[in-house]
Amino acid sequence: MAPEVILRKPYNSKADVYSFSILMWEMLSLTKPYGGMDGNDVKENVAHKGLRPKIPKEWPSQIRTILKYGFCKRPEERPTMGQIQQTLEKILVALANEEAALSSSSTPPGPPALHASKTHQGHLSLFKFPSSSKY
Repeated sequence: MAPEVILRKPYNSKADVYSFSILMWEMLSLTKPYGGMDGNDVKENVAHKGLRPKIPKEWPSQIRTILKYGFCKRPEERPTMGQIQQTLEKILVALANEEAALSSSSTPPGPPALHASKTHQGHLSLFKFPSSSKY
């Protein structure tokens, strides 16, 4: 929960950016951000003491940047979801290009290949499944 929401101050879509950043951190770390703290302690520490999840230095710099700014106390310093989407799309394209370069050598069949392309709705799709796929 964003600090401004905890403090019951007016908020906007930047509170969602904060929440998205927390969720992204959780997915990447596969852990809860505040360990064994109870909800009231988390609220107090986030809203009044600036507690944020630690961002590992090993994570890609673009991901660290999204999280660093997504966790900003001041909503106006957080990126928009559009900016986050653009950054994530660039990361996906880079990963797809890297995968394509690696898979240009003969490799045994495996999971669906990374393939960055736009869907009919203009969203970026990362996976390319065989046409016989029943997903």
